[in-house]
Amino acid sequence: MATRSCVLIPANLQSISKYIPEDFFLIRSSSTSAVYGRDTSLICNGFKVLMEVMIHEDGSIQISVGNKIKTLKDLDKIDLNSLKVNSFFCLLKSFRFCEGVDAKLTSKENKENIILQTNAHHNCTAYSPQCIKVLPLNSKRETITCHHCKSMRHKDSDEPELPIEKPPFPPPPPPSLPPPSSAINSILNTPTEIVNYLKQVAPYLVEGQLALIKSQLMNSSVSSVKSRKWDFDIMQLALSIWTRSPRAYEQLCFSKKLILPCVNTLSKYKNSVYQTPGVNDTMLQWMFMQAKNDNIPHEGYYGGLILDEMAIQEDIQIKRHGGSSKFVGMPDLGDEGNQLQSSKYQMANHVIQFMFHGLTGFRFLVAHYPTTQANAPQIYTMFWDVVQALEQWGFHVIYTSLDGASNNRSFINMHFPSPSSDMAGFNPFCDAHPVVFIADPSHLFKKIRNNILSSGTCKWHTRLLKIDGCVTTWKTFIDAYDWDKKHGLSIHQKLTSQHLHPNQAEKMRNHLAEECLNSDMLHLMKQFKESLCENSSAASLCDGPIKLLEQTSRLIAIFHDRRPIADLKDERLEHLSSALLFFLQWEKDTSDVKNLMSHETREDLKVLLYGFQKLCTIVVNDINYILTPGFINSDIVENIFSQQRGLHHGAGSNPNYQQYCTATNSITLCQNLVSKKSNAARRKSNTHGGSALPFKQLCNNLNIKQNQ
Repeated sequence: MATRSCVLIPANLQSISKYIPEDFFLIRSSSTSAVYGRDTSLICNGFKVLMEVMIHEDGSIQISVGNKIKTLKDLDKIDLNSLKVNSFFCLLKSFRFCEGVDAKLTSKENKENIILQTNAHHNCTAYSPQCIKVLPLNSKRETITCHHCKSMRHKDSDEPELPIEKPPFPPPPPPSLPPPSSAINSILNTPTEIVNYLKQVAPYLVEGQLALIKSQLMNSSVSSVKSRKWDFDIMQLALSIWTRSPRAYEQLCFSKKLILPCVNTLSKYKNSVYQTPGVNDTMLQWMFMQAKNDNIPHEGYYGGLILDEMAIQEDIQIKRHGGSSKFVGMPDLGDEGNQLQSSKYQMANHVIQFMFHGLTGFRFLVAHYPTTQANAPQIYTMFWDVVQALEQWGFHVIYTSLDGASNNRSFINMHFPSPSSDMAGFNPFCDAHPVVFIADPSHLFKKIRNNILSSGTCKWHTRLLKIDGCVTTWKTFIDAYDWDKKHGLSIHQKLTSQHLHPNQAEKMRNHLAEECLNSDMLHLMKQFKESLCENSSAASLCDGPIKLLEQTSRLIAIFHDRRPIADLKDERLEHLSSALLFFLQWEKDTSDVKNLMSHETREDLKVLLYGFQKLCTIVVNDINYILTPGFINSDIVENIFSQQRGLHHGAGSNPNYQQYCTATNSITLCQNLVSKKSNAARRKSNTHGGSALPFKQLCNNLNIKQNQ
């Protein structure tokens, strides 16, 4: 027995009993003392070993474990006089107990000085006479034997110390399963038998876990690495890990924890679609088969063609494919586009990406072209080539969204001399549905913010915005921000100095511009005006910003709204019409161009509002579907560019064209095909994680369906 006497805070036995934990039980009690016990989970010679705690009326404590008296030296460093009753019992619950060593491993010179006991498995366990039964409080969790018992082990014994298994309580009933020995190999010969056996052993395993376990069992029984076979689910899981982080995948393979496909096998699957500039028939076939495999509804084949341009490094590379080599990195705009180039001996410094975004959320990379900042005629030929290819595969382009760059505006002007109420261009490849041109709202809001940023009376300001005679300057926004920060509770909580004093990089961030023009900024400007004297000149300076913010906040709220438009009488369409009338009236009443926003901003504003209203008419009346305003933008292409810059090319901010082509398949295989910016963002996909299936798997799936 191991004992220790100490003194707790003086208390009577009745008050102490209130703090006894549930796992301690009363053994005996008297008027002067009480003894509480706790199970140690140890079994000695068929009897349970208890830890007994005797509490005396004077506050003294005696702790005993086993049947031999010994001092608990581990508690010498703990001031028990400072402990409360509940803290003391929590300390007792943290005790761990020595489980001894196997008697067969003890040395001969210690045979006469050991205490032999039998555990629950009827194994002979040896304890040292100096064993105190309790392990040190600072011992490691994997330690199960005290240092006195460890010293009895034979020095030549190489067997590691293993924990003594404790019987479950109560013991579970024996399962009625095949024997888990070599007989399993003779019984389970097919994948179906393995899956059925696993469902009996663990009925709560999901399909993905069953596929992984089945793959590990089947491939571990193959002697040759070349004889391994992989399910497409395992192949796609390995592809998703490898494309995101090749180093992490290599470490996972080298750890020998899982049997996974080698890198060469993954590379063959990923590069089964060879990326080329322009319209790639194999890529369109991949897109078509993926849509069929995901059971995309009829409305999902109608959508928009989103295009944007990204800067890349000027670099020439030699690419080998099919036994031939060619130079990669030169501009390639198609047969007609190449004829419009001023010089054929240039290196590409931009890539223009085309992406299809269906009304139900299905998205897919369609084509990309290496360019030297393509002009409007070149964009014209590339755009209609892609539209024609999509029509041939059953995908109908009913709108296009593009930013307000000068070449994009010129491209729109090739179809419309000036923005009008009918921003629908004739589609020569589909007479039933025209193509509606829409300016990207995110880029438009940045332009409006930049116009206000350049409005003022200082010499470096290029314009002075006036609305009905009311001046709108950026200084008023700064004054409202400074006034808001003087109070403990800010009215516009997201507004920071980056919003009011942006650098060149911060001017490109969409959210910084939108948070300067939304409803929170409108509320702040109204409160700032109320804080000033009504008849003062400072208060009158807030009238112009308030009038402009009333319109911009309404536009931002509509083009961030994820509620679909199912009726042309929707009040949001009326709000867009009133906002358009406001900007048209402002332009009509102002004679000086410097008192207006820039011509490019006003033109993009008309293209957005006219085009969106026309698109709603086509979707609701002709296609008989719904349209969500918050999803009509170019954010999904910007997301592709972000992955190209920061996810698949390490620290390189801009890849070259060869690297851009290599990462295209990786992005297609990794990203979710059903965009979150869609009406069907929460629709369950048939694919693993919602991403694209490998091209070889889709071909195999379609062949199986045709045979059936």
